Amino acid sequence: MIEDIPDDKQLFTEEELPPGKVAPLVAYMLSDEASEINGWSVRSAGDAVGFVSDPEIFRLGYQNGGWTPEDIAERFTDEIGQGLPLDKSGDAF
Repeated sequence: MIEDIPDDKQLFTEEELPPGKVAPLVAYMLSDEASEINGWSVRSAGDAVGFVSDPEIFRLGYQNGGWTPEDIAERFTDEIGQGLPLDKSGDAF
C-alpha cells in the first residue's frame, strides 16, 4: 500500500513498519477481549498502539433495522456520499 506514497513523503519504510506490526492490533480488535471497545479509531505504528481522536461526523445514512453490505453498496456513494470527493487518497501528499 505504501508504494503509492512518494518517497519524500513516506514517514516510514515497509521494513520499519511491516504488516506484522499492525496485525496484532487487528487480531485483538476482532477478538472477544475487545468486545467492549466500540466506535473508536485505533492506531498501530511500529511499537506503539493507541486511540486516535476522531473527526466530527457530518453526514450519516440511516436505515431502520440496520444495513446489509448490499444496502450499503447500493446506496452509500449516491446518497450518503453525494457531492463528496470520495477518493481523498491524494490529499495527504
